[in-house]
Amino acid sequence: RWYAPGSLLRVRWDSSHPVAWGMPGESAINYARSPVLEVQPGARGVTVVARYPERNILMSGYAQGEERIAGKAAVVEAQVGRGRVVMFGFRPQYRAQAHETFKPFFNALYRR
Repeated sequence: RWYAPGSLLRVRWDSSHPVAWGMPGESAINYARSPVLEVQPGARGVTVVARYPERNILMSGYAQGEERIAGKAAVVEAQVGRGRVVMFGFRPQYRAQAHETFKPFFNALYRR
């Protein structure tokens, strides 16, 4: 069972993707009972922008069953018709914690 009531988790960013511009290769995100995104292999028009590492996911707080989210997506961009949808598996603006996640939030808003 996966459970993290409100913790800082480690994610790895694809900093070459426009949504992750300005992000380091790895950072903390605030996770509070949020969805975990899973992209099927070979999915067309879907890009993983950030994903949880295979181990050492928890940075601060409490988490149970980390292995259930290891390698899964935290941020995904999908093409829908002529547009795009950016899905965050956490709240990037949550009480400015971790404030660094404002970058991908605003990058997603300005993405063309």
